[in-house]
Amino acid sequence: MRSRGLWRRAFMTDPETGVVVRVLVTLVLIVALATSRVPEGWVWAAIGAAFACWLFWAVFDGWLPRTSLVALAGCAVISTAVMGTGTEGAIVLAALSLPSLASHLRPPTWLIGTIIVADLGLLTAGAAFWSRTPPETFALLGLMIVLTMIGLHRRQYRLAAEERTRVAALDERARIAREMHDVLAHSLGALSVQLEVAEALLSEKNDPERALERVRRSRKLAIEGLDEARRAVAALRSDVPPLPEALASLVETYRRDHHATVKLKTKGQQRTVSAPATVSLLATAREALTNAAKHAPNVPVDVVLDYTPDKVKLSVSNEAKQAGERTGYGLSGMRERIALAGGTLTAGYTSMRWRVVAEVPE
Repeated sequence: MRSRGLWRRAFMTDPETGVVVRVLVTLVLIVALATSRVPEGWVWAAIGAAFACWLFWAVFDGWLPRTSLVALAGCAVISTAVMGTGTEGAIVLAALSLPSLASHLRPPTWLIGTIIVADLGLLTAGAAFWSRTPPETFALLGLMIVLTMIGLHRRQYRLAAEERTRVAALDERARIAREMHDVLAHSLGALSVQLEVAEALLSEKNDPERALERVRRSRKLAIEGLDEARRAVAALRSDVPPLPEALASLVETYRRDHHATVKLKTKGQQRTVSAPATVSLLATAREALTNAAKHAPNVPVDVVLDYTPDKVKLSVSNEAKQAGERTGYGLSGMRERIALAGGTLTAGYTSMRWRVVAEVPE
């Protein structure tokens, strides 16, 4: 077990900054420093200090993030300051530390930019101090600028990847919220109707047998709603039934729970529909039927599933007792769900009928 943990720490981390990469790069630095020609003793001391900073960052970045980041910046500053000596070890240290700093996600952009500008200034001043020729100076500057740009590009890419991950997490939370709303609105709405009827049977008609039947039905609805909520949270989409079958089951459940007249009609040549489109259309139908029971109880509802050559169209309509704007999270949730499947949803009154139409390209 311990060896497996060591293996994961060594080989299953970020390939650019993981343990293996840092060990190999540090070994390369040791070889470069051991074979470097150092003109002055104090230059060797400066390079040794820069290497010590690199070593501190490589070892303690995970435990002491702020201190190790300061050490990495110190390595970049010291190594670029003595690059003008032409020492191979200083050049290698700067070529590794400066892009590593530029690609780091922790410090703010302005701080990284300030350190990079200071490093390039130190490099230019050091090259002039040690009387480097203009071609040598430009070559060193060009090398550092290119490596820094690569590091900055890598930083922006990683930041964008983190942002995409964050947005995906927010989308998933919104999807789960829509799922829970659809499930709870449907289940609790049907449960409320059953309990109201049971209360009326007990208080007005003194019919405990029929009231008990309604209570038992309410219990069954609560269990079914709990199961649906669990499936929604788990996002089990691999066993989604065919759309006509699932829609017929949904209509039958609505008809039984609300004692309402619902007509289901299927048009066009039936074909296989993708799971995302099926789930979106089913959720739209469930929400539309729940709204119909809430805003127009005991009014017949027409459900039409139309297969066209390039899309699948679902229409849920009912006569409106009183025209008026319907608002709430349910309608916006339906639009968002259909939009995620690449479709569109319209809702409104047409000839005194409230109609919800969802279209998904398939």
